[in-house]
Amino acid sequence: STVYDTSGLVNAQKTMMAFGLDANFAFQQLKYIGDVALGDSQKMQSLALAFSQTTSTGKLMGQDLLQMINAGFNPLQELATMTGIEYSKLKKIMSEGGISAQDVAAAIAHATGEGGKFHDMTGRMAETAGVKLQALRDRLVEMALNLWPKLEPLVSGIVSVLETIMPVIGNVANAIFGFVSDTISWIGDW
Repeated sequence: STVYDTSGLVNAQKTMMAFGLDANFAFQQLKYIGDVALGDSQKMQSLALAFSQTTSTGKLMGQDLLQMINAGFNPLQELATMTGIEYSKLKKIMSEGGISAQDVAAAIAHATGEGGKFHDMTGRMAETAGVKLQALRDRLVEMALNLWPKLEPLVSGIVSVLETIMPVIGNVANAIFGFVSDTISWIGDW
């Protein structure tokens, strides 16, 4: 149960895997990232990208920190809460390359864990009426996409028939409108 559509989740996981993250690890982190993103697919994509970049370099870089902050999560702030180390000191440690990707993963896990401010946010949001309607819409779209291979031959046949008869319909319509126009013109002249 999630507030995210399937394609958004798949794209985020693809991004993470493109940076070399193992599929299972990426999926687990995506659960946490989804909670942090609070149901916003764009924020989820942004956090997934920033986390992947951090993981691929092995350390938190300033650009990745800004990207995470812009998406609503500050891993340094969470690390400060976890460790008691002042934020400014953590920022200095980061600038020296001392905040590892594992530290960032731990901060995300802490923020989404029991008692964390993002704990089970995806699950809680999935219980709202608006999200349930969105999930229903997503399931209907997915069902339609699954039915399309069976319906495509029928639709293609109908389109082919329409393409064949459209010129005939166009000629008949032109003849009818021409007759009506000529008749109105003749009545006007008479």
